[in-house]
Amino acid sequence: MNRTQKQTLVREMQNGMRLGECCRLLGLTLEEVRAAEKTDKAFARETRRAPIVFKRYLVRIVAMGESNWQSAAFILERRWPRQWGKRRPKEIPKPEMEFEDTDPPGLA
Repeated sequence: MNRTQKQTLVREMQNGMRLGECCRLLGLTLEEVRAAEKTDKAFARETRRAPIVFKRYLVRIVAMGESNWQSAAFILERRWPRQWGKRRPKEIPKPEMEFEDTDPPGLA
């Protein structure tokens, strides 16, 4: 990989593209990118950091309440469902209650 390809790949990942999509865009294979990461530690660091940069951008949009915050929230929920997805409350088992068939005192 040349320097321009590395810079483009990192920039596109910071803008939300996934690694596989970036490879297709640049005409690279995943193996070529992994080999470049092994020989260029700074590039490897940047490719690991790129999705975090994108996530931070989306979180800021939501936090600031910008006009398109719902779109940013949607992307966060779909791309990182464990962290940002809608959570369902865990079912809490209801204790079984015993009822007497007798009327309470004073109602008979």
